[in-house]
Amino acid sequence: MNAMPNAETTLQIYGRPFRLEHLPSGAQALVACDGGEATEEQWREFCRRCASPPVHTYDTIKLASGEYGNLLMRQVADEYFRANPGCRFVLVHEHGGWFLGYRRDGSIWTTANDAAVLHKGQPFPTRFSGTTVRRTEKPA
Repeated sequence: MNAMPNAETTLQIYGRPFRLEHLPSGAQALVACDGGEATEEQWREFCRRCASPPVHTYDTIKLASGEYGNLLMRQVADEYFRANPGCRFVLVHEHGGWFLGYRRDGSIWTTANDAAVLHKGQPFPTRFSGTTVRRTEKPA
């Protein structure tokens, strides 16, 4: 097995050069040297080549009171991912306690709905990153 590469290591994955970046939050990002983002398939291949997979963390967003609904939660998650390219998972909480956890690709990794059926075999975070964003109500 290969040792976990450091930030200076460049790996060729499916013909594209990638480097591993360590983010201030403790998360790791696989960055394509050509400026593009890594796909889930490229992440899996990267992890397969390493002795241990990177630790996946999630950030949390708490919606303002009066903000609710899965459509808004998804929109907020999408906006957060665009603003935070190193983030792969985000947990969005409504004011009433409902929550949905999103992957960068838009799929759900966790939910407050205990009857939900989630796809197995998909990546999921193993710990909280320590980053929480609270949305506030805008003045009328």
